[in-house]
Amino acid sequence: MKKKLFTKFQTVLKEIKQFFNRYFRGEIKIRLWIKIVIFISVLFITLLVGMIVGYGVIGDGKKLDALKPSTWTHILDFIKK
Repeated sequence: MKKKLFTKFQTVLKEIKQFFNRYFRGEIKIRLWIKIVIFISVLFITLLVGMIVGYGVIGDGKKLDALKPSTWTHILDFIKK
């Protein structure tokens, strides 16, 4: 089972490398709107990870409490006063 999974992983990795090689050589074009969607998605994911790390790891709270609306209302009330 592990060997079959490892070989599948290797084939997927080779396909990804081939795709990027062809993309950087200019053989494959990616539309602008797809690039924008990918950029916004990556931006949103890094924002969520940054909130979780900042509130849960660096701060004193629980990691998933950073995603609760009550936490943000408390933070905004603290800033306003």
